[in-house]
Amino acid sequence: MTSAPMKSSLIKTTAMQSTAVNSTLARTLRRSLTPALLAIALMPLAMTVQADQHGKHGGERGNKAEQMQERMQEHRAKMYQRAGISESKQAQLKEARKQHFNAMREVRE
Repeated sequence: MTSAPMKSSLIKTTAMQSTAVNSTLARTLRRSLTPALLAIALMPLAMTVQADQHGKHGGERGNKAEQMQERMQEHRAKMYQRAGISESKQAQLKEARKQHFNAMREVRE
């Protein structure tokens, strides 16, 4: 038979072991769930940013395309000059490039 102080000590030890197991389990759950909960919390923000990717700067994109066309036109003019291509040949090349550009646009649409 066990005495009353021994029973009390046994109950305290069992309670402490139970608390230690619960503490370890809670720590493990926190460590494993924290990244998932953070990802879930940030998901709406990420989706909003992705959806509005071109919203604020949509007008700038058209401006950049125009600037790029101007730079390419200047580049072609320099190349034609270096290559010694005549004005009539340059006009033919420009027309061919324009036709090709329009054909490619139609294919994309």
